[in-house]
Amino acid sequence: FTVMKDSKRHFFILLFALSAWASAFAWHEYQPMVVEGRRWDIGVDRSYIIEGDTIFEGQTFKKVYDYDFMDDNHEQLYRKDYYCAVREEDKKVYILVDKMDGNPTVMLLCDFSWGLLNQSCEELGIGVHSAFNTMIHGTERRVINTIPIFGEFLRPLIEGVGYLEAPFDPYYGTDIVSGCYDGSHTLYDIDFDGSSFTKEDISPITDGEVNGDGHVD
Repeated sequence: FTVMKDSKRHFFILLFALSAWASAFAWHEYQPMVVEGRRWDIGVDRSYIIEGDTIFEGQTFKKVYDYDFMDDNHEQLYRKDYYCAVREEDKKVYILVDKMDGNPTVMLLCDFSWGLLNQSCEELGIGVHSAFNTMIHGTERRVINTIPIFGEFLRPLIEGVGYLEAPFDPYYGTDIVSGCYDGSHTLYDIDFDGSSFTKEDISPITDGEVNGDGHVD
């Protein structure tokens, strides 16, 4: 009986340890970026907003409009222009843009599965400096600090939000995202969430590993 009791006790200890291990490495729920009605504020009087669909080569893209407002309350519209179109699949976001010759083309905008040191995207000319999970405005999100292959400054990429600089123009844009929203729901706010992570203080991940939870979500 003593042997059986000891075996049971060891079994439950092992079960508890495995449960704790599984919880620690549990994958969080992925937060998509391309969502109807999602809004990215640029400063106080300009926004990118996803509205409606368009079809290109048999694939459905969501249209992104560039809004300019006459006040900082987003109440009086000054101008609304079509900006680009995006689609999301397998944690990758693709953007439909017009080339210099006027012909539309599809390019990779970002990949939220990035997270390995030295992983890079030659098409975007960027590599990965660090990656981790953190709570941002009450939701666990992946933060991937990208860095230009020939540059020094980090560009944070947040799951569901996108780049915090030029979310739809990673090649030449300089727009700073001040907030990202679904209606009245806040996904990211620069004043509230800006201190959630200090990108300059994050150590680069070691080769083949990922900071935080030990794997790419």
